[in-house]
Amino acid sequence: MKGLLLSVVIALSSLPTNLGPFHLTLEGQAPVLEMLYASPLRLDARGEMRPYVARLVSLRGKRAVLEVVSGFSWENGRPITPEDLAFTYKFLSSYRANPFYPYWKGIRAKVEGGKVIVKFPVRPEKYHFLFPVLPRNFRPNSELPISGPYRPVRFSPGIMVLEKRRQFPLRTAFGRIKLIEVKDPAVMKMKLEAGEADIGVGFPFFLPSKGFRIYRIRRPFFVYLGFRNIPWEERCWVAQRVEGLDFSSLTRGFSRPLISPFQIWFPYKGRVQCRGRRPEKKLELLVPSVGRERLLVAQLLQQALGGIRILPLEKGIFLRRLRSGNFHLVLSAFSLDFPSDLREILSCNGAANYFGYCSREMEKALERRDWERAHRIFLEELPFIPLYQSQYPIAVKEGINWKPFTLSFSSASPFRSIVE
Repeated sequence: MKGLLLSVVIALSSLPTNLGPFHLTLEGQAPVLEMLYASPLRLDARGEMRPYVARLVSLRGKRAVLEVVSGFSWENGRPITPEDLAFTYKFLSSYRANPFYPYWKGIRAKVEGGKVIVKFPVRPEKYHFLFPVLPRNFRPNSELPISGPYRPVRFSPGIMVLEKRRQFPLRTAFGRIKLIEVKDPAVMKMKLEAGEADIGVGFPFFLPSKGFRIYRIRRPFFVYLGFRNIPWEERCWVAQRVEGLDFSSLTRGFSRPLISPFQIWFPYKGRVQCRGRRPEKKLELLVPSVGRERLLVAQLLQQALGGIRILPLEKGIFLRRLRSGNFHLVLSAFSLDFPSDLREILSCNGAANYFGYCSREMEKALERRDWERAHRIFLEELPFIPLYQSQYPIAVKEGINWKPFTLSFSSASPFRSIVE
């Protein structure tokens, strides 16, 4: 694999314009984050946490003990130390520009006996161990704290070139990686079939039919139908007709039905139980005009609900209409990397709460991380209906000895980077 030049197509979003660890948060940029920055722990193919830069010695209630693994270093060669890891927790708990600051505030950390003792205000979740480690002298505008398997050697609009770091202690799949920004699925297919790219990531449409292996990478990203200005009985009527719809034919099989967003992490029990009433007025469905998948889903909903009016809107107009609250139904999507992300869509002031939904009981359940209670409230009040959970398709050219298990390109085999 040494010296291999690989062109990787990243779709569904643009390549980053800033390589800082707090700027790589958009969908489709996860591979870049994983290649440049190492985290304390990592997820294996089963979603379980495994050692990476650190080992989780113990986790009891709100207290975690971590031990830094030897051999990892920054790009300048300085070893990553327990002081760096403790500083990272302190920094993230006080840095308000961190997009995930609400989930980090109140965390305390210190080094004791060579180990890092971390105390959380509530029981920690997996994301509290999956962030980029920062050097103890880090400042937001300082030099990039590269600690992952690759370093950037070229960074220009639409193109990135990364090379393997010599001092990185774990095996990597490739010595050199070229990432190309491709937003159109038809262009992706053309580049793959023309040999301009070896791996394509992200579009379920227009995947190459020959010469590539196709993998399905599960991601916590679901498409949903939201309600506004619709009585409870009419929501029930819509739910009864939408439940059980099969969207896999529209997404080439890259979807999984959902009834509750909690079904992504927890076994689902029960269904929406209610008496529906057919809407008295003709319902309008807002749909972002970008993306073939959403428009096809809207047409399937139109068939199931009978006579709804589809309004495909350009992004700016779509967002203004959402903010106005002047709609009945909206087709949108949301990324749920962790259960706590549900706050963004279910809490009264959530950034993705477009429905005006506000429940004190739900607020309490989300604050306590009582997901079972939140699940029950969701089914009773039904602020929106999850339609399906999508999956990332990855097309890998035949002859390339690499099998993905996440969006990471740092391991030659599914468990290599987390067991060596």
